[in-house]
Amino acid sequence: MKLINIFRIESWKKRLSFPFEYLKVKNLINRYYKNYFIIAPASNLGETVITVSLMNEFYKKYHGQNLLLVNNRMYEIAKLFKGVDEVLPIYAYYAIKKQDIKSISKGNIFPIFEKYLDSNFSPENMVDSHRYLLGLPKDIQPTKIKLDNNLILNIRNKYNIKPNTVLLSPEANSLNYKILSPSFWKKLANILTEKGYNILINTKDKNSYKEYNLIFDSILNTCAIAENCKCVIGFRSGLMDIFALSVSKKMFIIYPSDNYQIYLFMSNKEIKTYNNLSCSQWILHYSSLKTMFNNYNITETMFTGNEQLLIKETFDFIKKT
Repeated sequence: MKLINIFRIESWKKRLSFPFEYLKVKNLINRYYKNYFIIAPASNLGETVITVSLMNEFYKKYHGQNLLLVNNRMYEIAKLFKGVDEVLPIYAYYAIKKQDIKSISKGNIFPIFEKYLDSNFSPENMVDSHRYLLGLPKDIQPTKIKLDNNLILNIRNKYNIKPNTVLLSPEANSLNYKILSPSFWKKLANILTEKGYNILINTKDKNSYKEYNLIFDSILNTCAIAENCKCVIGFRSGLMDIFALSVSKKMFIIYPSDNYQIYLFMSNKEIKTYNNLSCSQWILHYSSLKTMFNNYNITETMFTGNEQLLIKETFDFIKKT
């Protein structure tokens, strides 16, 4: 549709963070998509993939065409899900104001932002929050992503991925991944190499890891890379949510503990918890990939400060894969 190109050229470079740009976009959407349900997930990769993974059930309930407004990196992933009719690479988070939100109805932009949850609602986990915001019952499960076999083969050849390759993913956008420095991941990579494993590191930080085989590809291609590997060892991030819905290989996911600031941009005191859980217990409970997606190929652990113990846990995991 020609409207997609209009958005990419005129608006995406400015990320649509400003109300003026957003109003311009809103007018275009109202003109071309007034008969669509228009859903705007939060910008985070994890929250976006949870939203789009529920759109097939949303479609079954509301019986109408859907338009998803997602951040640019999620554009190709969002198009893979059933129940998603149109996708536009639009970042709408900062422009939508609470007073402008209406109930889910055609032609109105409806944000799926957790900050707008009813204060009386206590979600079990992130999927539960998104089901609630979309008006779906609690027994609805997310739809998984089916990776194309040709894509998997092409990626295997492109990166020459061997069966004993371990994918390391040390970074995150929200949780405080900096509690584990590059020196930890390099130490882990060196030990794994000595044990006969090939190592790929998914990172934007080329300077810190320049002596290793690095990748930083599109999200869809990164999923295909993970599918070709023996296993994934990663810090908890939105990318891990996407892997949990698309990758069949085993994953070892690391969470921060209360010994550290949990989020990069929020103090532990600002984190709202339920059932008298500590911050880190709540984060592990609320965002557990294993329980959110019923994915029992996933092992989760919490880093308390002992790197040697974490390396031992990692090796115990790899031995079982």
